[in-house]
Amino acid sequence: MSVSPSVLLATGLLRHASPAACDRLSRLARETQHLEGELLWQAGTAAAELTCIRRGLVQIIKPAAAGPAATLGLFGPHECVGLVAVMGSHRYPADAVAISDRVELLHVDAAQFRVELQQEPQLADAAREALIQATQMLLAKIDVLTAGEVPQRLATLFLHLVDRFGDVFAHGELRIPVALSRTVLGRLVGVRSETVIRVLTRWERGGWLRTEADGFVIRDREWLLGQAAAQS
Repeated sequence: MSVSPSVLLATGLLRHASPAACDRLSRLARETQHLEGELLWQAGTAAAELTCIRRGLVQIIKPAAAGPAATLGLFGPHECVGLVAVMGSHRYPADAVAISDRVELLHVDAAQFRVELQQEPQLADAAREALIQATQMLLAKIDVLTAGEVPQRLATLFLHLVDRFGDVFAHGELRIPVALSRTVLGRLVGVRSETVIRVLTRWERGGWLRTEADGFVIRDREWLLGQAAAQS
């Protein structure tokens, strides 16, 4: 079923395409919704569609023969997942999993997207920039896991989410509009959910953090920076 071209023009990378290109892409486009924990694709699946996130967070996971899987990156609203595989006509090298309570995706045909890249210089430039950002995401994940003790890791993760997806209110509060469970946060920083609960409960009691139905509110960026830099 096709999707309105206006939806494509308002979505992430596709905003850099011309109306004519979005009209062509929309004819084979589709929209899907997913719940936390739902597998979007497995490693080895052919990258037949470009997937853009309209809402929620997607985790890219590299399966391991033994031990826990490795997180390769996080993608959120207005970002495209699996762009490297799509542009290179490859198979996905890792699994993709919905990790927020609700994920809404827009899919466009990969072959048609590659055709449009050849004809749309602005779209091609934006795609190359997105590939650079994907590399930076991997480095950010390494920063999270090497940040030190659990409070530092969580603070580093929240800073990463704020910088990419967050909003800043006039009085200095930060909002992350993505709902993540304690279990998911634990996986992202490499600890048990019980440990995450203890740290976040302490922050909430201190008035520094609020957990809301659709994400998190952090009282002050300087405080968060201090937590990320604190010595254990």
